[in-house]
Amino acid sequence: MENIVTPFDALACNLKKLSDTAEHVARDVDAMMNYLISNTSPETDVLKQLRHETMIHPWETVYQNKETECQLTKEMISDPVEIKFLQFLVKMIKPKYVLEIGMFTGYSALAMAEALPNDGKIIACEHEKYAINFANRYFQKSPAGSKITIKSGPALKSLNDTELSDKKFEFVFIDANKLEYTDYLKRILNNNLLAENGFICVDNTLYKGEVYSLDASQSGNAIKSFNEFVTNNSRLEQVILSVRDGITLISLATE
Repeated sequence: MENIVTPFDALACNLKKLSDTAEHVARDVDAMMNYLISNTSPETDVLKQLRHETMIHPWETVYQNKETECQLTKEMISDPVEIKFLQFLVKMIKPKYVLEIGMFTGYSALAMAEALPNDGKIIACEHEKYAINFANRYFQKSPAGSKITIKSGPALKSLNDTELSDKKFEFVFIDANKLEYTDYLKRILNNNLLAENGFICVDNTLYKGEVYSLDASQSGNAIKSFNEFVTNNSRLEQVILSVRDGITLISLATE
């Protein structure tokens, strides 16, 4: 038993216990993530290379050199488990048209393109030209890359373009500016971009646990508001899944 004499001794003892517990939890989480990845079917070689190059890219230097408008980070990329989940959804839905809002380096776009039918097409919205150029290098390495068309510019502007208005998307993937999530969804619904039997898949809807925390960042509060908007919208049906940082699947409500 510890030799506790003063309140400071007790505090030090409790802090050590907390530290040991935190270290143990961190090891468990890391082991869980490695287990999930190792027991998920592997990605293709070009996707693996794209993910690796995104993870080691000097994004901080790129931003400091003013080559991007916003600070891009490696954490913006999806992981192999989420990518395989997206591929399964695309294989099951068999969409002709897929809309992606927020492409980053093209990891999720190329993964979905690999799963599309031969006549399937993806329109990917991305405003950072640096990211577009990065993605295009890998799209050119894959036969599936020819299925992807990139819309350059702010996503909210792209969602009003006539190029999109004449299409019905059976699958939509949203992973962009968290502050604009509700606006993306409103524009998709108001412009009738979603096919009658289509699905919307939204990333980061648990946002670091901040959506059920009293202490949330601006982005966390924006996602919380988005979730509330979806839940309270009688036109929609939805389910939140605890995949990575939270994924919500949304469809039009059945009458």
